Amino acid sequence: LTPLVELLKLTRFLKGVIAKRANELLHQPDTPFWDEENWEHLVGDHHEFDRIRQYIEGNPVPVGIARADADYPYSSAARGKFAQSA
Repeated sequence: LTPLVELLKLTRFLKGVIAKRANELLHQPDTPFWDEENWEHLVGDHHEFDRIRQYIEGNPVPVGIARADADYPYSSAARGKFAQSA
C-alpha cells in the first residue's frame, strides 16, 4: 500500500484546518493550538492501535472536560464503538 500523499503533508494540512477553526471557536486567533512536535506515525499492529486508542479516549478525563472517558460525547468510548476485551 503506497499513500498518495506524504503523511507529514497530510497531517500538516489537517492540523492547520483544525487549529484555525478551533481558535475561531475559542476566540483566540493568534494562539498556538498544537505542540511543535509531531507524533504521527504508522501504527504497527492491533496492540499498538488499542494502546493509542485507549490513550486518546482517556484524554478528556485528565484535562477536566469529562469525569469518565465514556462521558465525553465526541469520543468513540461514549458510543461504545470499540468493545474492550477482557
